[in-house]
Amino acid sequence: MSQYACYAPFKLCVIRAARLGADCAVVPGATGGFASSGLMSMNITTEKESGQEYQLKNGCGDIAHYLRDRDRVKNLNISLEMTGYDFEALELLTDGTLIMDTEVSPKVVGISDPGINATGGYGAYLEIWEKTIDGSSDCEVGAGSGFGWFRTVLPRVFLSRDYSEYGNDIHSVKLSGYGFANPSITSVGPFNDYPIDGPLDPDSPRHIFGDVDGPPSTSCGYVTVPAQASS
Repeated sequence: MSQYACYAPFKLCVIRAARLGADCAVVPGATGGFASSGLMSMNITTEKESGQEYQLKNGCGDIAHYLRDRDRVKNLNISLEMTGYDFEALELLTDGTLIMDTEVSPKVVGISDPGINATGGYGAYLEIWEKTIDGSSDCEVGAGSGFGWFRTVLPRVFLSRDYSEYGNDIHSVKLSGYGFANPSITSVGPFNDYPIDGPLDPDSPRHIFGDVDGPPSTSCGYVTVPAQASS
């Protein structure tokens, strides 16, 4: 077994998401996802439970025996920043309520944050694409010779609006929340386009793999999530 190269990721370019249902599976349909180039940054840290320590001292106070269990990852802590208000994307990520205008054919003009006693949603599937670089080369590569993109998959996230700034500047939109594993994601992904052989680890809260094809086309607002192919 071998790998192509030890690429480094750079330039965060695209974010895509899909709606999840009560069974944690992806919900297909015309309002089931979004794909945007409006992601500025994302930060992910692991929240861990420290491994239990065991030790035994002798009568002189020296440690005679010592062992520590491995730390266990409980979930991911996630924060991200977007360039502006994509209300339909925010509805999918935060379970907010869209605000419509009063036209005969109404359009989305805003969003309300979930209320304090609102029924919780089921979360969202999220993935991002970064370009790859090998040494000083960021050239595109073809199938079988490497890959030009890194794709990071977060199979289940719960996000909410975060710190907001108001003033004499261009203001970004900040979200934060948590990420978890999701065994209901199929082996080909919500958009039936994983470029990998076999299913991802169902117990992992984060996956990263090379992608030759790269990210999808982006737009403002919802994109259709196709009918799910079987695992």
